[in-house]
Amino acid sequence: MTNVKVVIAKQKTITKGQGISMNILQQVIEQFINDICNINILETGLSQSLETLQARANRFGLDVLRSEIEALDQTLVESPGLRPGWQVHKKVRRTQETLAGTLEYMRRYYVNPHTNERAYLLDILIGVEKHERIDRGLKAALCNQSVHHSYQMSASLCCENRLSKQSVMRVLQEVTVPRAEAKEYRSDAKIIHIQADEDHVSMQDHRRGKEVKLAVIHEPSCRMGKKGYLPEKHHQFSYKETTEDFWQRVTTSIYERYALGDGLKVYLHGDGASWIQTGLSWLENSVFVLDKFHAWKALKQLAPVDSL
Repeated sequence: MTNVKVVIAKQKTITKGQGISMNILQQVIEQFINDICNINILETGLSQSLETLQARANRFGLDVLRSEIEALDQTLVESPGLRPGWQVHKKVRRTQETLAGTLEYMRRYYVNPHTNERAYLLDILIGVEKHERIDRGLKAALCNQSVHHSYQMSASLCCENRLSKQSVMRVLQEVTVPRAEAKEYRSDAKIIHIQADEDHVSMQDHRRGKEVKLAVIHEPSCRMGKKGYLPEKHHQFSYKETTEDFWQRVTTSIYERYALGDGLKVYLHGDGASWIQTGLSWLENSVFVLDKFHAWKALKQLAPVDSL
């Protein structure tokens, strides 16, 4: 396809004055000022007021961008010399999910009868890829969060669940992740242990505590002098996510360090809760081990000390 940016640069430069008009900008600014002046910190408190302010600031920024984009599109329509050979075909709405919120704007679809090409010229000018629905900055944030959280939790933290967990998964599938350095990849390990447990965290408003899952992954214990330690130990926490999502993250973290299914034995320690047993279906070549505390507890129930 013809390099649209080069063609426009040769014909004429689109200046700032040809973008958003001062009247439109004034309207957007007045609306933003009105919105933030209506925040009542005495009613909502400081934290909620700050959240409201951030949301309205994001909306203000998106409104300015939308107005600027649509003004540039209008400039292309009114200046055929900027787009030689291209003819307006129709007007189409585009939606982009960003870190600041949902950006929607209208732009024209063009056809070139001489070359039979079709394109959204404005999208090319502002660097938006064809069929791209998620902004690159949001994609990067989702990738960073998914290292520590489930797909759904990542969507919640980055974009207030405007994307589904399937959309987050597709974003990650599109990313090329470099292989970990050899010094971090434990190909020589034959056994690893996973200590799984849960706890209930009390809420500040005295509501019923929330269950937090924990998995500690490590290699067989070693000794240094008189003290023992767990080599290559790392943790995975779970809060507000499904059991399947939690074990998916645990399995992924193990794959990053070891070669599951390639002679690696996995011992899953815990109290036998159903969510812990679910881990066996995710981890190849794994067996469940009742931890020492619950093993002794079970033995005491079978053979009480007083009866000995």
